Amino acid sequence: MISRPKGTNDLLPAESQKFVKLTNFTHKFMKKYNVEFIRTPIFESYELFHRNGELSDMVTKETYDFLDRANRKLTLRPEGTAGIVRSYVENKIFSPGHFSSYYYIGPFFRYERPQKNRYREFYQIGVELIGNKHFTQDAELISMAYNFLKEIGIEDFKLKINYLGNHKELSKFKIDLSNYLKPLKETLSKESQLRIEKNPLRILDSKSEIDRKLLVNAPKTLDYISPKQTNEFQQTLKILDKKNISYEIDHTLVRGIDYYSEIVFEFQTSELNSSSHNAIGGGGRYNDLVNELGGPKVSGVGFAFGVERMLNLKNNLNSLPENIDIFLTYIDDEDSVDSYIIFSNLRMQNYKVYFGYKSNTLKTEIKNALGLGSKYLLIFDSKISGKGIVQVRNLQQHSQVELKYEELDAYLRENLEVKK
Repeated sequence: MISRPKGTNDLLPAESQKFVKLTNFTHKFMKKYNVEFIRTPIFESYELFHRNGELSDMVTKETYDFLDRANRKLTLRPEGTAGIVRSYVENKIFSPGHFSSYYYIGPFFRYERPQKNRYREFYQIGVELIGNKHFTQDAELISMAYNFLKEIGIEDFKLKINYLGNHKELSKFKIDLSNYLKPLKETLSKESQLRIEKNPLRILDSKSEIDRKLLVNAPKTLDYISPKQTNEFQQTLKILDKKNISYEIDHTLVRGIDYYSEIVFEFQTSELNSSSHNAIGGGGRYNDLVNELGGPKVSGVGFAFGVERMLNLKNNLNSLPENIDIFLTYIDDEDSVDSYIIFSNLRMQNYKVYFGYKSNTLKTEIKNALGLGSKYLLIFDSKISGKGIVQVRNLQQHSQVELKYEELDAYLRENLEVKK
C-alpha cells in the first residue's frame, strides 16, 4: 500500500463540505469589501523567496526547492504575499494614485515538523492591499480579518498587535536587543543562541518558555519608533476602539517573515490546545517588498489565515451537506433513462437534486433521501404506476401523489422555492 506523504492530509467528503462552504463564504465576504480574487503559481523562481536579508526559518529551513528539467531553480510557495507582489510588479498594475486589493485561496508548502493542525502542504486564505499608504488601511485590514472570523462563527480568539517601525528603527532596536541578550546567551535555548548575532528579532518569536521569560525586560520596539509612527499607530488603535474590536499590545510579536515593518498583528486561540502553535493567522505591513522586487516605492499590508486551523475550530461550517430538494430513484432498469432525463432537467432548473443510481433497495434509497434532508422523493416504477407516471412522496408531510411526467414541473414550482 502506498501512503500519503508525511505532513499531508486527505480532505475526505465529510470534511470537504466545510472547505467548500468556507470557500464560498470567502468569495461572498470579499465581494462585500470590494477585494478582487487573484491566483498565482504554486511554484515560483527560487530567488523570489530566497532574497538577500531574508533570514526567517520559513526561508532558511522550510522551503521545498528543486530543479526542473531545464535546470531552473524553483521553490514551492511557502507563503502568498511575495507571489502576489511579484505579479503586481511584473504585470505593471501600479500607477500613480492606484490602489489594489486582492484575496487568494490556495495551497502552500513548508518543510517543518508535522503535528495537529500543522501540515507541510496547507491551505491559506489571505488578503493584500497594495498602494498609497495610510493608517486607515491598517485598521480596515485588521477589521476585515476580525469580521471574517466572527462571521463564520469563530469566537474564541484574541487579537494581538505590535508596531515594529521601519528599517532605521529596527536596525537600532536589533543592536540593543542583541546587547541585552548577549549576557544571557548561555541561558537561552540553543536555537536562540545562534540567532543573537545574525537575527535577534527572531528570538522574540521563540516558543521556548525559557526564552520568553528572559525577554520580559527586553527592549520594546514601541520605544524606538518616531513620533509620526507613534501617532499613526495610535490612530489605528483609535479606529479599532471605535469599532469595538478588542486587542492586546504584545511587545514580542514580530511575525515569522522578515519583510514586515510597522504594524503587525496575529489572531490567537486557546482552542487549538497548543502552547506553541495557537495562531489562526495574522499579518502586517511591508513597506519595502514592492520596491525590492522591482516595483515603485509603494507599501502593502496583508493577512493570511490557516484554513485547516479554521476548520478545526468551533464555527458555523458544519460537516453536513446542505439539504437537497429532490431525491430521484427508479425500481427497474426499464425506467432508468426516463428518470435520469428528468433528473437532468430538474438540475438545469436550479433544484438541488440527487440521483439514486440503481444499486440499492427502495428501503435503502428512502433512508438515503432522509439522510440528505430531501424534501421530496421521486420514485419511477412503471410496472406499478404505469408508463409516464412518477410517485412523488413528501418526506416531511408523509404524503404521496402520482403525477404524469408533464405535471411534475408545475407541482414542484408550486411547492418548492427554486434558487436562481
